[in-house]
Amino acid sequence: MISLKKELTYYSGCFIMGLIFAFIVWLFLIVMTYGVSIVWHFIPNIFTFKIYPLIICLIGGVILGLIKIKYGESLDLMGDLFKKIKNKEKLHSENIILMSVSALVPMIFGGSIGPEAGLCCVIVVLCMWISKYMTFFNKNIYGFYDIGINSVFTLIFLSPIYGLVTPVTSETNTKKKLFSNIVCLVGAVILFYFLLTYVGGIAGLPRVESYNISNFERIWGIPLIFIGSMLGILYLIFEKYCGIFFNKFKSKYNILISCILGGLLLGIIGTFFPLTLFSGEENMRIILETYLMYSPVFLIGIGIIKLFLTHFCIKSGWIGGPFFPTIFCGISIGCGLSMILGLDIAFTVSIVTAALLGVSLKKPLIVVLILLLCFNIRIIPWLIIAALISYLIPTDWINSENRDIANS
Repeated sequence: MISLKKELTYYSGCFIMGLIFAFIVWLFLIVMTYGVSIVWHFIPNIFTFKIYPLIICLIGGVILGLIKIKYGESLDLMGDLFKKIKNKEKLHSENIILMSVSALVPMIFGGSIGPEAGLCCVIVVLCMWISKYMTFFNKNIYGFYDIGINSVFTLIFLSPIYGLVTPVTSETNTKKKLFSNIVCLVGAVILFYFLLTYVGGIAGLPRVESYNISNFERIWGIPLIFIGSMLGILYLIFEKYCGIFFNKFKSKYNILISCILGGLLLGIIGTFFPLTLFSGEENMRIILETYLMYSPVFLIGIGIIKLFLTHFCIKSGWIGGPFFPTIFCGISIGCGLSMILGLDIAFTVSIVTAALLGVSLKKPLIVVLILLLCFNIRIIPWLIIAALISYLIPTDWINSENRDIANS
């Protein structure tokens, strides 16, 4: 009876943790959305400047740099976070408010990054804090870090399937951890969807419909996988050399100058090419609805520029995640290629994006689970083929610092 009572108490706690995770993620995204609306829509309606993106991005760089000078780095990069959890090391900071502000500033001021890095850091520290007051979580705290991070990705991608399947691939699974993950996700998904439906919030990744796959498209399948894989290699090269540059830059100058430099380049590029700003979630919809208004070269160029800009932002001190921007790049480049080659847009976009993610993440299952949100079930065989072939392409020679979300 005592054992049953303990089990019920533990799993009830898991469900409550899921509710807390959902509320934190929803609140973060809501604050980010309102912040972006004020900075990029409300203020420009009052004051009009041709170089407004440059001014705002520079202000964002200054604010971010001053925060880091006064309080130090508060956020960990995705790969570093997973490594610290695995090795049971301390994070940069345990101040949730500071971490939240440090994560929101680059998002609100137009950073070409996703919200996942900041959110994961916040959730891990939240788990750490709760474990001090809920003793029955203490023994399983490192497992709960994994469950918390899995919940973040499940909610921001709006993919319960991803959240349920991903833990199965983990090397540190136990039956208790798997069931804890399920109970936690049930609570998180129920509350998150309730908040989205009745209060409001971000709608998730866009859907790409209307497939017309002929034999002509199928002939181009493998060449498109090759093109997407080359883009994935370019992604890793950008990551590597942006890291090398800013490691040397920060040792010569302080973090304030580094953050301002990140804001400067972001603002210059964003002034001429606004689609490169932000995580890319909303811009994906714009591209898919209006791609015929642009030239194919423009769409391909925007995708490649954003691949570079994302890593430039992250390495300069605008800490964030690369996943939403990378999906945007695959969609933009895929649209451009479909116009040049005369191929079905949904087919082209899906294969290029899957191959790009396959090389950069090196986790085919994760790639398929994420992209299922964007593409019709008919395209699953091609998603699997593209993810597997690109996964097999060797990238060790790049010696990149890239980490994947599946390490969680």
